[in-house]
Amino acid sequence: MVNGTPYRHPALVANMAASLDVVSGGRLELGLGAGWNQQEADAYGIDLLPMGQRMDRFEEAVEVIGSLLCQETTTFKGRYFNLVEARCEPKGPQQYGPPLVIGGGGEKRTLRIAARFAQHWNLPFAKPEVFKQKREVLEAHCEVVGRDPSEITCS
Repeated sequence: MVNGTPYRHPALVANMAASLDVVSGGRLELGLGAGWNQQEADAYGIDLLPMGQRMDRFEEAVEVIGSLLCQETTTFKGRYFNLVEARCEPKGPQQYGPPLVIGGGGEKRTLRIAARFAQHWNLPFAKPEVFKQKREVLEAHCEVVGRDPSEITCS
């Protein structure tokens, strides 16, 4: 299960995650997704954005969250989010913050984002042959970004 990033500012998500990591004694894994449920978003008055923009916003959100959870301060200037020397404290007990779980199987963007930022990638309800094919795509993205795919847990 992942948290749809369109529903909350990434700084808020990072601060909530850090608090949960503290109270859980370092057992938190933070699941993140781009959001998909248009009916739910409409009911809440939230603009999911067209898919390309949604994925741009998702990538920015994941980068911001990861930085806030790991770095002393975060300065970030993007299209959707801007932070200047932002802090996320107290940090949880996990040295590099809670592992980021990226959910989804979009081959062009989601798996590339997972290759850049995730410690865990999750593809729910996939048939074994689909999972295998998506994992191969993830591994190819890892090669492009210079990351060892064995660093990412896949489920």
